[in-house]
Amino acid sequence: MALCKTLAITLKRSDYSDTSQIVSFYTLDYGRIHVLAKGSKRYKKKFTSVLDLLTYNEIVFIKRDITRLYTLTEWELIDNFPGLRENLDKFYLASYVAELVGEFTEENDRNEKLFELLLNALRGISLSAGIPAMSVYLLTFEMQMLKLAGYLPEMIRCVNCENELQLKRYVSFSASKGGVLCEKCQNQSQERIAVLPGAITAASYLANCDFQRVARLRIQPSLYADIRRMLKYYISFILNKELRMWKYIS
Repeated sequence: MALCKTLAITLKRSDYSDTSQIVSFYTLDYGRIHVLAKGSKRYKKKFTSVLDLLTYNEIVFIKRDITRLYTLTEWELIDNFPGLRENLDKFYLASYVAELVGEFTEENDRNEKLFELLLNALRGISLSAGIPAMSVYLLTFEMQMLKLAGYLPEMIRCVNCENELQLKRYVSFSASKGGVLCEKCQNQSQERIAVLPGAITAASYLANCDFQRVARLRIQPSLYADIRRMLKYYISFILNKELRMWKYIS
């Protein structure tokens, strides 16, 4: 048994009993963990800040080797990202970001860069002015999360023959192959979608850009729509399912 202290972002919560809840956090030092918040439903004022979804906290929990369900003992709210609670579109986008983290991570698998990326994404979406800025934060998070998780698709060269891609009217993207296909190789794959060359270029840039510069970027609506379509197709292939929050975001 060990007493652990770390920074944590609240991803999910569910009822455990009439008085307690299980809370899922993504933490700086321990990755994704589940903790039991005893009495959280009985003492609502005491637990409100840490149990609110999409909050940034400092927590203390008891870690036992015999179980992956730890016990929450102390917490302190650092940031509740007020912009997410004042705008429904922002809350939906941030909830989708949290869902992605839950789907693409394993329990107790530490990734400091992913924690920083998640924190920056929530701050960026919360502070963003308008849908165009929110959209860029979302796409940047998706691309960089895929990179950190080891699923970044090939977008520079043909994933099949490795020849440099010739960007024409449309580019073929194959989820099963894991990237773009040249004009010759696309005929060998029935599983593919057509994507605008500009969408491939923009997505590739977002995957590697400095997140602090995202606030100054804007993406044309047509390119945004194409990147969203490509990512939904790709992510659903990787996870073999559709995500719950997709129906709430465009």
